[in-house]
Parts: sequence; C-alpha cells; structure tokens
Amino acid sequence: MPQNTNTGQRTTNRSAEIRVAAVLSRCLGCILRVAPKEAVGVTLLHALQGIGPALSLLLLKIVIDTVTRFDPATGDVRATMSSLGLIIVAFFFTEIVMDSAETLGGFVMSGLEDKVEGSLKRDILVKVSGFNDISLFENPDLLNLVHLAQSGVTKIQSLASKLGNVTVGVFAFVPVFILSASIAWWIPVLIFLTSLPSILFQGRFEEQTWNLVETQAEMVRDKRVQEEMLSGEPFAKDIRLFRLQGFFLRRWDHLYQSAYREMQALRKKGTAVVLAWSLLSGLGIATAYVYLIAGTLTRQHSVGDLAVFTGLIFQVRSILFILLWNTSNLFALCLETRPVFTLLETMPSIAGGEGTADAADTFETNSAKKAADIEFRNVSFRYPNSPVESLSRVNLHILAGETVAIVGENGAGKTTLAKLACRLYDPTGGEILWDGKPLATLDITSLRSRITWVGQDFARFVATLRQNVAFGWLPSLDDNEKIKDMLGSVGLTSLAERGGDGLETLIGAGLEKGTNLSGGQWQRLAVARALMRKEEARLMILDEPTSALDPRNEYEILSQLQTLARSCTGIVITHRLSLARACDRIVVFDKGAIVESGTHAELMRREGLYQEMFVRQASSYLDPEMDLHNSNRIEDENGMEDGPQDDPV
Repeated sequence: MPQNTNTGQRTTNRSAEIRVAAVLSRCLGCILRVAPKEAVGVTLLHALQGIGPALSLLLLKIVIDTVTRFDPATGDVRATMSSLGLIIVAFFFTEIVMDSAETLGGFVMSGLEDKVEGSLKRDILVKVSGFNDISLFENPDLLNLVHLAQSGVTKIQSLASKLGNVTVGVFAFVPVFILSASIAWWIPVLIFLTSLPSILFQGRFEEQTWNLVETQAEMVRDKRVQEEMLSGEPFAKDIRLFRLQGFFLRRWDHLYQSAYREMQALRKKGTAVVLAWSLLSGLGIATAYVYLIAGTLTRQHSVGDLAVFTGLIFQVRSILFILLWNTSNLFALCLETRPVFTLLETMPSIAGGEGTADAADTFETNSAKKAADIEFRNVSFRYPNSPVESLSRVNLHILAGETVAIVGENGAGKTTLAKLACRLYDPTGGEILWDGKPLATLDITSLRSRITWVGQDFARFVATLRQNVAFGWLPSLDDNEKIKDMLGSVGLTSLAERGGDGLETLIGAGLEKGTNLSGGQWQRLAVARALMRKEEARLMILDEPTSALDPRNEYEILSQLQTLARSCTGIVITHRLSLARACDRIVVFDKGAIVESGTHAELMRREGLYQEMFVRQASSYLDPEMDLHNSNRIEDENGMEDGPQDDPV
C-alpha cells in the first residue's frame, strides 16, 4: 500500500502564500460572523464621526459670513442673532454627537476586537491541538509558522482598529472633497496626487518590513527559547548551579542585536525616502492655500470662505492621510495576520477519521480479542528536514499478547518505532498492520482509544489529581473508586489525602494552591494514568516507564505494568536490561535497523551487541574496582550516551 511521503503538512495547492486581499476578506468575514451587531454599530458611529467635521465647517462658514456681512448701522442685531440661533445650536449639537460617537465607537470597537481575537485564538488552538500527527512540533518550518500565527493573532485588534479608521476616512472624504472642489475642482485632485507617492512608498516599506520579520522568525523563536531557559523553572537549578546566566544572556544579546540591526537599517532607509516624498505633499498644500489667499484678496472669496476653506484644504489632506496611511497600515497588518490563515489552511499528514466504515468497525467486532497483532513490514521513516533515516526497512511481527522489549543505544530508532505504532507519524516507506489490516485505514480515534502509553517525556498536566489520573480514560472522570485504586496501585494514596482536598488537590508548581511533585511522583502519576485504560487497551507502549523511580517503587510499578501486559500486546522501550529480561522477546536496534532478536539467554549466547551492552552495564555494578571515572571511560569508548544508572540484574 503506498504511504504518505510527506511527514510534514499538506497545504492547499492554490498558493503557498495567501493574498493580502484574501486575508482582508477573511478578516471581514470573521468580524461579521463573530460580532455582527458590533460591526453594524461601529459602522454607523464611524459614519457620524466622518460626516461631522464637514458639517461643522459648513455651519461655521455660515456663521462667519453672516457676522462679517453684518452692518451695525443698518442691521438688526436681534433678527440676525435669531437667524443664527438654529445654526449655532446645530453646530454645538454636531460637536456633541461627534464626541459621543467617538466615545461610544471606542467602547463598541473594544468589544468587537476582543471577540475577533478570541475567536481566532480558539481557531488556532483547535487547529494545533487537532493535528493527529506531531510534525507540527518537530518541523522547524511549521514551528515558525505557528510562532508567526500566534503573533499575528495579537495584530487582529490593530487590524480592526485600522478598518475603523478607514471607514471614518471614507465617510469624511466625500463631503469634504465636494466642499473643497467648490473652490476649484483641481484642489482636491492636486492634494491627492502630491500625497499619494509618500503613502504608496510607505506601503512598500511595510511589505519589506514584514518580509524581514518572516526571515527573522527562526531567530526570534530562538531568542524566545533563550528567554524560557533563563526564566523557566525546568532550567532554574542547572542555570544557577553551573552559573550559566552569562552564557545564555550573551546568546540572547547576540540574537536581539542581530535582529535589531537588520530592522533598524531598513527603518532608516524607509524613513528617509518617506520624508523626501513628504516635501512634494507639502508643496501641493501650499499651492492650494496661496490660491485661496489670492482669491480672498481679490474679493473672489469671502473671509468666511478663507477661514472655512483653509480648514477644508487641510482637512482634505488629513483625510487623505487617514485613508491612505491607514490603508497602508492595513496592508502591513494583513501581511502580519496572514500566517494565521495560512496555519488554519495547513493540513496534517494524518487526517482524522479517514478510515473506511468497515475499518472503523474493526475495534468493535474484535472487542472480544483483547490483544492486538502488530506487524511492521519494510518500515522506513525519515523525520521532516532530516538528511538520514531514523528507521530503515524494519520488519518486526509482534504476536497478539506478546511483550517485546526494544533496546539499543540512543538514536537507534526505538522511540520512533513507538511513535509509528501510535500513528503519530506515518512511515515514509513500508506499512504497519494491526490485526492484519493497514494501520492507515483504521479510524484514528478508535485506534488510539485502544492504546495505552507511558512515555519518558510524559505530560505534567497543571490540573487536579483526579483529572491527572482520569485523563487516561475520560469516561471515568467521576469514578472515584477507580481513580483511587489506580493511585493506590502506584503508591500515591497518601497524595490524595494530603491537604484535605483529596482528588481535587491541584497539581502543578507555581500555583497558589498547587502541590508540586517530585520526578518520581510525576512518573508514577503517568503510570496511574496509563492504567486507567487497562480495560480498553489492546496495545501497551512503555518508553522508559520507570526511569525516575527508586528500586523499591520500580519493582511495585513493574508488577502493575506486568499485570497489564498480560492482557494486551506490549512494546517496552528501555535501557534497563533487567526490565528487558522480563519480556517475552528482546529486539536490538542499531542505527535504525534490527540487528538481533531473541530471548535474553539466546542473545547472550550469540555474543553480539546485546551481550556487549549487558556486560558493560552489569560491570558498572558488579566490579568493585570500577569507579565513576572508569565507568565514564568505558561509556566513551563504546559510544553510550546513557550512564550506567540501571540495574541489569
């Protein structure tokens, strides 16, 4: 059966980059979908804000012309004031409406921005958490995309605000354009043409800036990693005991300065060009203003015309600036929010529920058959962007009910095999069979509901004790007896009794009422989580399940896991060769391939890699003359990355 050779992502074929117009359309669609009432309200309020200034100037012109034409010797003050009364009331009413519209618009816009940002953040969380494979977390290109998308979501508020400013500009431009054209038709045209170059170049500058931001994405992500190591709890002890603060600060400084210098050089160049083009814009305004003054001196225009139309000319430029500048910024914000929609359109290599109806029923029809039959046929795998294969043409048949130990040095491909068995990746070559059926044809949700797992990098959920255990089988979240039984089986009964909160005890460091656990306690909690699924599991995968436990607790935990293993098929990945001896069969990996397979006794008789590993590990415990220095020397000579921390006997 042909395999999916793309271990990264499937993207839509229309374009790797979504066009800016499409991004703007998607944003508008999101606004109308998430906050339709707020969108209508903001539009109406922005219309009032836009029309108000032109109306105020027109009312002001009437007042000025009426006052300047009034002759105290012949005119009637009361009659004149009476005729101006309604104009004055309308003027102040317009100002009040504009101020109120601005205040209310800010309130409604804030609600709209929050709704849109929350909706897109949720969409990203759904997308990322919904990836059935884990390429998203091991592919640098995808990690950069996620980083840019997370940053892009924060720009959504600014984008909505710029859209509002553009709306105000549109509603303000038409009446102001008409009034200024009444002086001379060419005035608004001249101002528009002389202002356009600087605005257009600003748009080009924003695009260049974003291209640089995309180029620097990996550098910025690396800088964030340094920040996490300097300020994160997992690194706190090593950072301080080995005095590594200076080292990581120097790395952070180097990354920061490199990014800053590149960005500042681009800003300097862009600012100089924009300022140069701004001189042309000023010349257009000056020309219109001189023309208006000359017309007033020759009595072609009244004093009211001079006062009001002076304001109009400058308002035309201001509105053009609002329109073009905000449109330019809108363009830049679309570039920054584009990764959000690129990520949302990125498809995982493993889609959910892609099995056929018959295949999806496999787990139900075979429910009486507890253990699964797993077969790897010529399986090869290469990680995204990796130059070498982690697995190469692996053939391994694990019979139903059999427990197989996978051993080998670090980097031999052991954990990769486990990931493929869980279908966290698809092979790049060959295929995997579950009860004789290709794994890729089975419904992935049903498949994973029949697998229980304890990994060496198990999750430490910041949640209650109940939740941390019940996450292994969520339907039992309210089954107190079952949860307590699982805690008791791993020796954590006392944890549920500490502090008086019982199963509702909050687990997690740094929380006000949280209880922190030791590494061994966390590992036992992970085992309890795996045991929650023992009634449903048909395949058990253990990846260094007792690496953080002391010998006494390890023995107790292994007893529980052996009980579970008797009812399903087991894959045990371990450096502890004593644990491997307890399995039905031992498979030895080296450089992504199987080099030996058999029982402990058979492999010892062959005097191959397994015997060498076993003797080397045993000697560090049984030879009284071997000290730490000699132990390290032996590891270096044999290329073992893991120290002799495991008891092989």
